[in-house]
Amino acid sequence: MIIKEETIINDIKEIERELYRVKSFSDFSLKVSTLLTLADIYNALTNDRIEIHIPNNKFYLTKLNNSKGYIEYILDEYFNNRKEHNRLAGKILGTFHRSNFNSFELEEGTNKVSNKVIMELIDAFLIDFNPNMRKEFNYMLMNGLIDTSLKEQLTNITFFNFYASKPYILVDKLETIFDIDILMHELGHAYSLKMVENKSKEQSLSFTKQYYEMFSLYIELCFQEFLKKNHVFTKDALVIENSFYTYMYAYFKGIKECKDFEDDYSLNTVDMETIKDAFIYSYGHYLAMLLHEKRTINKEGTEDVLNDFLSYQGLLSYDEQLKLFDLDRDKLNDMKVLKKRLQIHNEEISKHIEV
Repeated sequence: MIIKEETIINDIKEIERELYRVKSFSDFSLKVSTLLTLADIYNALTNDRIEIHIPNNKFYLTKLNNSKGYIEYILDEYFNNRKEHNRLAGKILGTFHRSNFNSFELEEGTNKVSNKVIMELIDAFLIDFNPNMRKEFNYMLMNGLIDTSLKEQLTNITFFNFYASKPYILVDKLETIFDIDILMHELGHAYSLKMVENKSKEQSLSFTKQYYEMFSLYIELCFQEFLKKNHVFTKDALVIENSFYTYMYAYFKGIKECKDFEDDYSLNTVDMETIKDAFIYSYGHYLAMLLHEKRTINKEGTEDVLNDFLSYQGLLSYDEQLKLFDLDRDKLNDMKVLKKRLQIHNEEISKHIEV
């Protein structure tokens, strides 16, 4: 399914018209951000640039330029709690080292499968995982909101248009089991945003930073477990799971490497992006793993908590959301779950994969 260029253009024009009717800074800021994202998607789809028109409203533009950006908020969170984040990162890296974890980086070698098998596998997984998410996936597919055509140099994108209530998912290709895993990750972003589409627009954008990637990474683990449980593409599932742990290790290593920075003023733009990725994805992987572990013990209870979590996005603090999952900052430093899962993973890898 290919997203039509006209769809993006129409959404851009609609939001451009809305910009002349904004009544608050937050509304203006959100619409401008949406326009810029839509322009990026149009560029990815067509390799051509589209001109967007923002009215010369000096009051809002000045306020927008002077407001603290997303990355600066993440830097504040890191520098204000550096000791806490470094402590957790150190414990996690130490646990990886003691487990003798090996990274195989075999994602590109996962099985190629036909489009028919891909759709059947996605359908079976979503029926088992979340029937409501299956409905959302089918809606998006039938309405041309998922684009899986091959595009060079396109990173996977999930975009949600808050004004037309339409999510877009763009993935560079859909040929292998690994590609399905990526698509399920992106579907997680679209679905989590869909859950707050009737809430305030401001709430929809105010994710707690540590949770930004958690739900999508949790879906990845559930997909991998689904494959292993049903004895289909078991080797592929283990390769993708290995990739999950590899990235988790790399991002927590990134947090440790940030310790030499004195403050955010000493960083250039590249370093700020590095901290952003290290911070969001490290916690995203780790919290997803802890949540998935709870699911193995109590599936229904975990799903109930997840529904609350998705509904309360933007309304609860980091600690309040931890409490939803029966966690706190001290419990995060208990490495029992990580140690156990790495041990099981190493044993499963040795049975199924030769490197």
